[in-house]
Amino acid sequence: MKKLILKTLWAGGIALVPCLVSQAANLLTNPGFVPSNPGSYLDYTASASPGWSNLGPASGPMALGLISALTAGAVGPMPAYNGSAFVYDLGGYANPNPNPGDGITQTFTTRPGHHYRLVFGHNAEAAGSRVFETGADSLRVQVGGVEQTFASPFDRSASGYGQACCAWQGAWVQRSLDFTAATTSASLAFTVAAVSNNSYGSANVTRNSANSQIIAWPVVEEIIFPPSITVAKVLAGSGRINSTDQFTVSIQQAGVVRNDTAHSTTQGSGSAVSTGTGTTGTFTATANTVYTLNEAGSGGANLPQYNASLTCSNAMADSTTVLPASLKQAFTPQGNDVITCTISNVPAPASLVVTQKAIVTAPATFNPPVTFSYTGNNGWTPQPLSNPVVNAVNRGVAQNLAALNAATSLAVAVPGSEAGWHIVSIRCTDANAAVSGNPPPPTVLASSTTNTVTVPANYVVANAALQCAVIGSRLQ
Repeated sequence: MKKLILKTLWAGGIALVPCLVSQAANLLTNPGFVPSNPGSYLDYTASASPGWSNLGPASGPMALGLISALTAGAVGPMPAYNGSAFVYDLGGYANPNPNPGDGITQTFTTRPGHHYRLVFGHNAEAAGSRVFETGADSLRVQVGGVEQTFASPFDRSASGYGQACCAWQGAWVQRSLDFTAATTSASLAFTVAAVSNNSYGSANVTRNSANSQIIAWPVVEEIIFPPSITVAKVLAGSGRINSTDQFTVSIQQAGVVRNDTAHSTTQGSGSAVSTGTGTTGTFTATANTVYTLNEAGSGGANLPQYNASLTCSNAMADSTTVLPASLKQAFTPQGNDVITCTISNVPAPASLVVTQKAIVTAPATFNPPVTFSYTGNNGWTPQPLSNPVVNAVNRGVAQNLAALNAATSLAVAVPGSEAGWHIVSIRCTDANAAVSGNPPPPTVLASSTTNTVTVPANYVVANAALQCAVIGSRLQ
């Protein structure tokens, strides 16, 4: 059996958004309490039903028709609960004077971290008169580490309370109890919690079949909640490039933003994101539906100036959902997934690369390879660059700079093995000006006719691709 029910979550006494949950098959063995000898005498209290074990000298299964309505209203035999033919009587003929703790138990298989619900029918057998009975009797239910006590369904002080043995007092009461599994199995126990006094007769006894609690058709099903996705934004490194830069995170399905956008845009300055902003909140997704995670710039933020990374985790440890590792990567959550993702942005570093051209003016000679040596600051490590062909342009290896908004210098050492080499010019431009915001080529950001050039700090910005073209010449 599989069904959908409407569940309302509670937090601090406040009702949250109702959500649909799906329930799977019953995990219990023999929920109908069918005895091993169903063809024998109507009272099967000699032993527990197959699949169940007694706790103490508790009673066994009982044919439904044995319990009649001997009340003042004479409403007839006890009705079936969920089609049950047998019930379990805690305090029947086999154990007419039950002690607290007497009952029945069963262990079943669970999955750690998954959610389950127990549902069962609860009734009570009455004996004697309300004139003689005092106190309350109740049923204790323990399942998966959760415990709850349920009072006997009927008030013995009410008019018309049972006047004789083996009578039921009214319709079945459906009980339920939820739990989250901690291990690979869980136990269910129905036991007598409290017993009433019966002063009828010559002695006052503290246990009596008047306390009899009746259980019918218990069902334990896994509750499969819709998957949830939460996305939050953080800023790393130096934080925002511009003080007004903000970011809006989103959960999208078929290109449409699905999450609540009330708090999805960040607030704050520097690397701080104000609490409660830059988050999608907890979004209730639809299982087996494709989603993507994304962000957009706000407040003038230029996203290409930032390097974004995505990390995701799933609280449902045994889920087979493949989590996204990058923005816009499609993923398909399953039921019970609790996915939490963080989008982290850091300003993209500036880089600097050297291009070198070696020229020779006659009657000078060119003796390849001709190697110039380069050094720099701001994290740029020494690098040699050779020209094997005269007048050809060779490109070095681009290196990321250590800091933004820091003046960056480059120094060139010409070959010392041959006389006459010198630097004609060094001209630095930004090959990524469309993203960095620097003036685009052919605008020169820094130039020199000596062996050293310095790019001003205001051009060493996020995602700048600085390219310094060096021309060296040899004269005889």
